Amino acid sequence: MTDVRNLFTLGIELEFALQGDEDIYEEIVAWLKSRDILVTAILEQETQLHDKWIVKKDESIGAEEDNRIPQPRIGVELVSPILVDIAGDPVSRQKWKGAASKVLTTLMERYTLFVNKSTGFHVHIGVGAKVLGLPGTLTLVDLKKIATGAYLFEEIIDTLHAQHRLGQNTTTTDFVRSIRQNGKFGTLTAVEAINTIWSKGKLDDFMTLMNPPHTGTPDGEHRRRYYKVNFLSYFDKGTVEFRQHEGTVDQGIIFAWVQFVLTFVRNIVNLSDTKVKKLQPTAEDLLSLVGKTTFEAMQR
Repeated sequence: MTDVRNLFTLGIELEFALQGDEDIYEEIVAWLKSRDILVTAILEQETQLHDKWIVKKDESIGAEEDNRIPQPRIGVELVSPILVDIAGDPVSRQKWKGAASKVLTTLMERYTLFVNKSTGFHVHIGVGAKVLGLPGTLTLVDLKKIATGAYLFEEIIDTLHAQHRLGQNTTTTDFVRSIRQNGKFGTLTAVEAINTIWSKGKLDDFMTLMNPPHTGTPDGEHRRRYYKVNFLSYFDKGTVEFRQHEGTVDQGIIFAWVQFVLTFVRNIVNLSDTKVKKLQPTAEDLLSLVGKTTFEAMQR
């Protein structure tokens, strides 16, 4: 039996704009189904599916302002089913990459997909999945380890991303706010911040520390998930969501970022508590987690 600490689940969410009206969602579904892809459209309610691709509306996408796209213009979010990656098993990796590649290739045979500063690319990472009969889940200690890495290496990881995704807590980066600047860490040193993370004995207290309500906005409580790393997805999906990457439909870029966060999470949760607490906010320590090849694949 595969060690659950090496079996990770992942989900991919891609945002893009294209020419079309309200009928485009069902049209996309029909096109993908014609190529034997399990897919459905979810346009009104928030419903989670584990075995199908989902085509959704996304009104946060600035499709109407993108003059590259012929009228009418509309925003789309494409959400993957639960995908599985097993350490040391190239077959599992080929399977999820193949599934994502087939969907994107099929879409781009018929549609021109546009990304702009309003689009994002999100990756969910988890351990196990009850609906798939896979044992295991992320623990509070696991979440603390991931949070430690997210805090320590934020500024280095920023160098791998577009300027408009650096999350300096401005209007243009409101959907990917900084963890280090979230208001809870304030002027703490790195040592003090890490000690604060590890001092949280309750899940709710940990979540408030890492993803506090946005200040200065009337819906700040609602916007708590809008950080570079969203820990609140643990409550409804059992995952940690990495939201920082800009929108893209380039398969090489997509797979490079998924590999980066997957390797990062897998390796940091499998470190001992002591070793995680001794990590330093240096490129050397980040490379010790993700590896040189994985890091360099993101430097484009």
